[in-house]
Amino acid sequence: MKLSLCRQEQKGPGSGRDRVGHGVRAIRVLVLGLVVLAAAIVPGALKAQTASSDESVVMGYNPFPPYSFTNENGQADGFSIDIARELARELGITITFREYANPGAVLEALRAEEVELTTIYALTEARRDAGLFTKPIGAFTTSAFVLKGGPVLEAKDLASRRIAATRGSYGLTVAGQTPFAEIVLQDSLTASLLPLLSGQVDAVVAPTNGFLRILRNHGLDTLVMPLEPSLAAQARGFIVSPARPALLSALDGAIADRLTDRQVAALQARWFGEPSSLLGDTRVLGMLAIAVVSLVLVIGALLSLVRVRGSARRAFASHERNRLLVDALDGIDMSIVIFDTALRPVYWNDGTIRSCPDLVKALKAGQTMTETIATTLIGSEPSEAGATRNVRARAEAMVRDALSGTETTRHLKLADGRVFELSEFPIGGDYVAAVRKDITRVETQAQKIREQSEALEQVNDRLRSFSIVAAHDLKSPLLQQDLLLQMAQEDMSAGKHTDALANMALVQRSNAALKRLMNDLISYSLEKDDADRPVRFDPLPRIQGVLDQISPPKGFEIALPKTMPQVTAAPEAFDIVMRNLLSNCIKHHDKPHGRIELHAKQDGTMVQIEIVDDGPGIPDGFERRIFSAFERLGPKSEESGTGLGLALVNKLVERWGGTVSASSPGPRGTVFHVAVPVADQGFRRRADGDIVPLNHSRSA
Repeated sequence: MKLSLCRQEQKGPGSGRDRVGHGVRAIRVLVLGLVVLAAAIVPGALKAQTASSDESVVMGYNPFPPYSFTNENGQADGFSIDIARELARELGITITFREYANPGAVLEALRAEEVELTTIYALTEARRDAGLFTKPIGAFTTSAFVLKGGPVLEAKDLASRRIAATRGSYGLTVAGQTPFAEIVLQDSLTASLLPLLSGQVDAVVAPTNGFLRILRNHGLDTLVMPLEPSLAAQARGFIVSPARPALLSALDGAIADRLTDRQVAALQARWFGEPSSLLGDTRVLGMLAIAVVSLVLVIGALLSLVRVRGSARRAFASHERNRLLVDALDGIDMSIVIFDTALRPVYWNDGTIRSCPDLVKALKAGQTMTETIATTLIGSEPSEAGATRNVRARAEAMVRDALSGTETTRHLKLADGRVFELSEFPIGGDYVAAVRKDITRVETQAQKIREQSEALEQVNDRLRSFSIVAAHDLKSPLLQQDLLLQMAQEDMSAGKHTDALANMALVQRSNAALKRLMNDLISYSLEKDDADRPVRFDPLPRIQGVLDQISPPKGFEIALPKTMPQVTAAPEAFDIVMRNLLSNCIKHHDKPHGRIELHAKQDGTMVQIEIVDDGPGIPDGFERRIFSAFERLGPKSEESGTGLGLALVNKLVERWGGTVSASSPGPRGTVFHVAVPVADQGFRRRADGDIVPLNHSRSA
């Protein structure tokens, strides 16, 4: 690093004070001129704004200062509101503002066409169904704020640091993505100031504009700065009612052609403040002069020390933070290599020796930075024709970016399975650093978390299914018993003791079936693996048992085949499927009597079971819809169930690798088709835990 010192000519005593005085007077004159100019412009602007227009638009907004809020005069105000007014003035339209409690309420009003336009919101995918997005007007960004001159100078330096974030905020989500960071929760953005200034935390992750406004209000933006680039960004803009495509087109045109960066910057400065300046304070200027002199003396001493060091020591003296970074990271598996301007290695740390021994051999052999990067890329990619030439070109491009000051960061998975984060950046003007951080453990943990999350979702899904089974299948026997008990009570009152005893016998029979059902459900919930395990069985006796449970009305005839091919499935799940389909045929029949037939035949690796009724049939277009949750054919006033029975059937049949469908081939009647794997077929367990036939190709 080179440093030149120039001596300024002295102008005599008091000359510095005179120059400061002249500067202050000049600033006052400039401010007065701006006030006069504003006095001339503002009335005209207000007149233009209040002028009558040919079109009126209703905009919805919610309290979110300083973006949008209602001021003390009861008027809509804020950064977003001013942008809307500026666009309206350009388009010659009038905006009527309507306040709502929150963004969700505004979007609901947009869907209901109560408003035609929203204030500026983040243009997220979740909001696309609410309306049409205008062209973006900047972005909502989240940044890491650090002390100027502190140890954290770049986003990558946040690793293993203490980071403050507000509870429940998006900033907390962003901060949590920093490797090895310790997150310190705060109740508000303002509460994060003291820990940052006192050194209790190394950084604060917060909305960029919001935290800058707080810093400027307290005059602290001279001490605290946001790291560049921001950690996260989301495009922002207006959302227009789908019924107003012409308004969207007009706004997009105005945003593109008339809304200038200067206008947006001026409004940004008005609502979020401008950077604080200390140069107008003569005491500060004096302190700065003393600091500069002290700094010159310190640098002179350091330069004398640096001259007697080797090239590696010169690199760390010219960039102190990298020396500290190397010392701190010697205890973990991070590799740091320093190259000179000729791209020759001059230093590597202990982390390189531990985590990348092959790289150390290459460095000792004199490989340049370009060659080491190319070797790493080749070791991480499958060999193919022309791969070496392409990798060499990529390595040269990365080196050019690093030399030009553009830091490149990427993840690389080596052939041995390890994952590294690689980055290159200049140190001073004479050296370039290449950093490798082993993030294999982080990637492995992230993958485990993803897998555990998927497994948990599957468990929750199965729990929901079990709850549906219990509620749906217990309801019918209980209602039946209640009806039989009422009939027995009426018979006893009328002296018909024989009929009463017959009804009581039916209650006992229904109760026995209910007990079997309860045992099946308990087995299904407590011994899930065994309950899901396919076994070979004859389906005919189980179907007869299901009929005993549902007790078809006297007017219904159930015709079963004499024999059925043996199948392989989960018995309890098979019972649930048959019980729901047969109950569905009876429940939705439009006559007090009917006939239901069951047929079964083997078709390849599946047994095709058909349940045929002579009911009213299924309307066209509903053959698949009836298997969706909460889908019912009858009006809600009818006692036609919850709409979950057939959805459960579809899920259980798919779980054993089969299919279920429905059709109405004639003017009346419905046919349910159920495919069940044949006996003695091989099975496998899918990634989601379901056990399916070996030839089942449906993805989990």
